Amino acid sequence: MAARLRGHDWARSELGDRPAWPHSLNLALNICLDSHFPIAVWWGPRLIQFYNDAYQPILGDEKDVTAFGGAAIDSWREIWPTIGPMVDQVMHQGRAVRGEDLPLHIHRDGALGLAHFTFSYSPIRDETGAVVGMFTAAVETTARVALEQRQAFRLALAEALRQVADADAALRAAGDALSAHLDAHYIGYAEPDPACQRAVLRDIGGTVASAALHGPALAALGAALEAGQPLRIDDAEGGGGDLALAVPDLGALLVLPLRRDGGAAAALVVGKRAAHRWTDAQVQTAQESLDQLEGAVSRLRAEQLVRKQLGSEVERLRRLFDQAPSFIAVTRGPQHVYELANAAYLLAIGHRDILDKPIRDALPELAGQGFFELLDHVYTTGVPYIAHGMPVRLQRAPGGPLEELMLDFIYQPVTDAEGRISGILVEGSDVTSQYRAQAELVRERDRTRHILSSMKEGFAVIDNTWTVRQVNEEGLRLARRGREDVLGHHYWEVWPGLHGTEAVALFRRVLETNATETKDFRIAWPDGQQVWLEIRAYPSLEGGLAFFFRDITERKSAQQQLRDADLRKDEFLAMLAHELRNPLAPISAAADLLRLPGIDAPRLRQTSGIISRQVKHMTSLVDDLMDVSRVTRGLVTLEQRLLDVRQIVTDAVEQTRPLIEARRHALAVSLPDEAAGVHGDQKRLVQVLTNLLNNAAKYTPEGGTIGLDVGVTAAVVRCTVRDNGIGMDADLMGKVFELFMQAERSSDRSQGGLGIGLALVKSLVELHRGTVSVRSDGAGLGSEFTVALPRAAFDEQTFAPAPGAAAPAPHGLRIMVVDDNVDAAQMLALLLESTGHRVTVEHSPYAALRRLQDGAIDVFLLDIGLPQMDGYELAQRLRQQPNGATATFIAITGYGQEADRRSSQSAGFSYHFLKPVDAAGLARLLGTLAGERRPPPPP
Repeated sequence: MAARLRGHDWARSELGDRPAWPHSLNLALNICLDSHFPIAVWWGPRLIQFYNDAYQPILGDEKDVTAFGGAAIDSWREIWPTIGPMVDQVMHQGRAVRGEDLPLHIHRDGALGLAHFTFSYSPIRDETGAVVGMFTAAVETTARVALEQRQAFRLALAEALRQVADADAALRAAGDALSAHLDAHYIGYAEPDPACQRAVLRDIGGTVASAALHGPALAALGAALEAGQPLRIDDAEGGGGDLALAVPDLGALLVLPLRRDGGAAAALVVGKRAAHRWTDAQVQTAQESLDQLEGAVSRLRAEQLVRKQLGSEVERLRRLFDQAPSFIAVTRGPQHVYELANAAYLLAIGHRDILDKPIRDALPELAGQGFFELLDHVYTTGVPYIAHGMPVRLQRAPGGPLEELMLDFIYQPVTDAEGRISGILVEGSDVTSQYRAQAELVRERDRTRHILSSMKEGFAVIDNTWTVRQVNEEGLRLARRGREDVLGHHYWEVWPGLHGTEAVALFRRVLETNATETKDFRIAWPDGQQVWLEIRAYPSLEGGLAFFFRDITERKSAQQQLRDADLRKDEFLAMLAHELRNPLAPISAAADLLRLPGIDAPRLRQTSGIISRQVKHMTSLVDDLMDVSRVTRGLVTLEQRLLDVRQIVTDAVEQTRPLIEARRHALAVSLPDEAAGVHGDQKRLVQVLTNLLNNAAKYTPEGGTIGLDVGVTAAVVRCTVRDNGIGMDADLMGKVFELFMQAERSSDRSQGGLGIGLALVKSLVELHRGTVSVRSDGAGLGSEFTVALPRAAFDEQTFAPAPGAAAPAPHGLRIMVVDDNVDAAQMLALLLESTGHRVTVEHSPYAALRRLQDGAIDVFLLDIGLPQMDGYELAQRLRQQPNGATATFIAITGYGQEADRRSSQSAGFSYHFLKPVDAAGLARLLGTLAGERRPPPPP
């Protein structure tokens, strides 16, 4: 085929010249042509067909003329209704298809015939993964399938013949079996009568056929008998001959001579209504059925002879012999010549003609398997030999392979009237199926045991007396007992924790209703541990129960935690709404007041103060939320330096004193005389103590007492905040540091928080490699929080206070504010103008770029989330203009994550302010910038 591929003029084909063929096609063809396995490649939308030498016999010589390089459908049009959907599945869905012994009626060598194939269709893909062809590997299994069918037919026929009592019954059994196997419409028996110059044709039922054969038809039959070879008439109407015409309503005939005494005396006639091509396999099957029939007839004749010779006793023995479910044979003499063999024995050896033959001639394949030697030993010694499950290899079909059987048998010596050993009785059974079934049962048992032992779920079986009969390893682990303490014991002895629970009712319902049930139970083990078990109970075949069980305590705990977290989330959202509405109410009222005409200066200052305080409160809430988000995600970076905890306490007390004084609490602070040095972030540690002091102030009734003590050891600095407030129970103490967890909140406790402060405290302390703990004697008995931090060596001389704020500049700056929020931009401009700066306001990026052409700008205050282009891009484009090249860029934004700060720095922003803007901080920064830009004094 490689030569045909090279010699073909592909340039005129739809594939084009070979050098232009795709790599995937060339690769597939190389695999195909180099393989000794029958392979074809179907390529492209029209499935152009290529194949190797091993594949050519599947096509046949007639198709091979045009098949190579032609469309596959043209070669296989007769089977395309069967294989076409498979081809579509491969080409359109990219899914491989495999077939096992698929029967197909194909045109080959001038005729349509049945063939069987085992094949696979696989997609061929190009470099993009698209299916561009398919790879076909096929093996014709027609011969093997036919052999298997013949063997099955022979076994069935042998079984049928084994049960017949006479030659006519054997003929009918053979005819019925052959008719079913060949799908024949007529099975007849033709026997010439030379004296009358005619032949009578009878069907298998024994009735006279519709025609007697005379003249040419009789001559045709005689010629067939004389030749001794099967006569095939495929088409009676298309030249089948005189014999075919003599049998009406049949389109095809097969005539098989029956040989008797060296010559053919009769024939078996097989007919089909329509024309049919008789295959060699069908002829061979029919011929083999005749051989079996003749063997059965020979056996029947032999039995008849024995009956005549031995009388009634032999007849009784023969019936027992033939009807015995086991195989029986009798040999005589030291050569072990077969004298008798029943049907079971003949079936076991493949229905061979063995009578009057020595066993070494009748069954030569037994040589080397030890049977001949065993027979010799039994015959010589007179000692019987018994075997159980002994393997034997027999050639049960002529020319077929050796088949292994498992046999139980006995070699029993037979003695004559004088007591001398004259032969051997062979009796036994074919136990192949039992041994295979037993082996399968053992394998199934081992698989089941392996599955049960490796399961991560307990399994047990109890009988109808509630006694445990089976349990796996996981079941023993869950029961916390050894196998000897479980098997054979009453169920309630093994699992006492389930006694008296709904499990008893569950088991009884399953026993009564024979229906499966599943339920979860909470039980207590003997050691007092509470666990949850999921039990699935099933009725067993013996009237007991089989049940699976597993410990689902962790799942139940996780479900409860999810429910608790969901509840805390709902409470948190409600609390957040409450906390945000509280400052919004005075801000809204203040805004309404500012709209009134004639408002005086003192009231204006008071209103401004209210707005400022409430905005700071809202900013604090948002900062807490952002802090806990950053800390829990590991995004906080501590500014580590050597700190004195005494200064941290001072700063925290300063921040919380207004709340403490407002609630008229008495605050007692105890500081050590020696330095309390730690490594940490001053801002974050102040935040920790501030949260604890704020909590103490909030949850202590007015007029209470709060204490803050600092203790120092060689390795640890401890800060303890205690109060005589509402306290907490043991359940709350175990959860107080969880996110969104807070004590019961009454409607009049206006100082309650969002339930994130203590979670933030715990996270920040742990970032400093410290610990925080809580203690309370119960509700109403106050609380005590202790923060423990690793102590660091501290030198008083190295401590330097943080630098103060920069003084405001003596002159203003040229500032441009760009924010699409008109109100926010205008208010920021008013604030900056009130401090002496010249401010320009724009609300879109392109307006800001146009305004920059009017003059240079010292400082840009840019919102990040602008329309049309974001603040990052606007900053870069402003810096590229001459009037903005030396300006300072300050981001004014609601995005405050660390990543947002890094993004603004990368875009060229020098500073990053969060909304709402810290007005004082921004004023100090602008004052510093103004001082840096102040012109030098005149000389």
